[in-house]
Amino acid sequence: MKKDEEKSDKGGGRLMFLLAAAAIAALGGVVGWYYRQRGEAETDFQRAKEDLARLKELGKKIASIKQRIGPGKKVVSPPDRPEDLVSFFTQKANAAGMPKVSLRPPDREIPWAGWREFPYAIETGRQENMVQRSSLVAFLEGVEKERPYLKTKSLNIKFGEQNTVSATATISFFKSETAR
Repeated sequence: MKKDEEKSDKGGGRLMFLLAAAAIAALGGVVGWYYRQRGEAETDFQRAKEDLARLKELGKKIASIKQRIGPGKKVVSPPDRPEDLVSFFTQKANAAGMPKVSLRPPDREIPWAGWREFPYAIETGRQENMVQRSSLVAFLEGVEKERPYLKTKSLNIKFGEQNTVSATATISFFKSETAR
């Protein structure tokens, strides 16, 4: 009988050893899984922080654009055809007090890397009918504030008497080649 008891004790010890080894292996697997999940969570957290920083920068840009445009006004998208801007320039010139404006729409486009430029030649106030400086400034401000995609590329001013000027300007419409 003693031999049977010794055999059963040896078998029970082995079983306990195997169960302990299995528990340690399972615990090691759980710990390994936990560390992998933790690493993935840290990576996701870093990406989320970078995305949040980018969103904050975009928010600042949007706020500055809205501030430049002014309250109650909305952003205007560029026209499909650059020729559509002729009436806009005429309207802004009349609003600024420059009724006699010579406007030449773009006869060609200038390709740039990823962009196309459509230059408008605008001439105001020849020698016999010069315009006020404030009218010229109001015209250029109105054009660039209301249509941010328009930029004054060149401006030649000839000063006259009593704050009058004659000016020639090239205002360019830049259109992305990736735009629809």
